[in-house]
Order: sequence, then structure tokens, then C-alpha cells
Amino acid sequence: MLIQFSVTNFLSFRDETVLSLSTNKDNSHSENLLSYKNERILPSVAIYGANAAGKSNLHKALTAAIIMIRNSNNLQVNQPLMVTPFLLDSKSQFDKTKFDFIYTYNDVKYEYGFVLDSNNVWEEYLYEYKRSKPSLIFERSEINKPELFMKR
Repeated sequence: MLIQFSVTNFLSFRDETVLSLSTNKDNSHSENLLSYKNERILPSVAIYGANAAGKSNLHKALTAAIIMIRNSNNLQVNQPLMVTPFLLDSKSQFDKTKFDFIYTYNDVKYEYGFVLDSNNVWEEYLYEYKRSKPSLIFERSEINKPELFMKR
């Protein structure tokens, strides 16, 4: 069950943008909520707003992240990645994009994310929350450093 999705530096989102399915402390309609330990989670969301407010780009960000995860084993070296950074300022267009998911699976909470640009995946991580503090399952950084591929 998805609890939260966040994206940074993708299409119209320069700064971190968070889609949270966690609820506030309001008890109205609590019978319609999902629960994970002490958290109450929305079973679905509707995203609405003014034209050009980023609704479609949030959907594109979620879709791009899921496609990256599903197809990562089919990618070839030097194949461009489907990520477009925020292009409306001179700094962000060269910055990396970040996707982050917080979800539950088999009643365990996880956080998975990765950082990439249009050519490389630079970081990837997975944390498990069996207690209140996260436990590291794996973390990779500087994945594309040339020294890692050179024989010594």
C-alpha cells in the first residue's frame, strides 16, 4: 500500500513535491480508511486543481518512476533514461531528479528511492521500518563512477 510518493526536479517540479496518502487526526469517515499500525491511510486519492497546476506532471512523475523500476533490468549501457528535469532555470536543468516511495508490503513499512539524470542512475536505497527507526537494506551511491568499472 502506497503511503507517500515524492519527486524533485522533474518537469514542472523544481523543489520536492509530496503526494501523501496519510490522513490528519480528523475522525470523520474513519471507517473508509486503511490502517498501518497507528497511521491511517487513504485508500484512493483524487488530484484536482487549476489548469497548469501540475496534475498531469505528477502523474507523469509517478509513471516514469514505476517504469524505471519495472524496466531497469532491460536498460542498456548508455541508453537514455526517461527523465526530464525542471528546465525553467539554469541550475535545475543540470541537477539530478529524485523519486521516493514510502509503502507497506506484508505489514512492513519500506522507503525506496533513487536519484538519476537522463544518462545515469546515481543513487539507490531501500530502508525497512520494522521499528520506528529505519534499517538499511541496501544503499548505493556514486554508482556510475568510472573508477568502479576499471580493473586494478
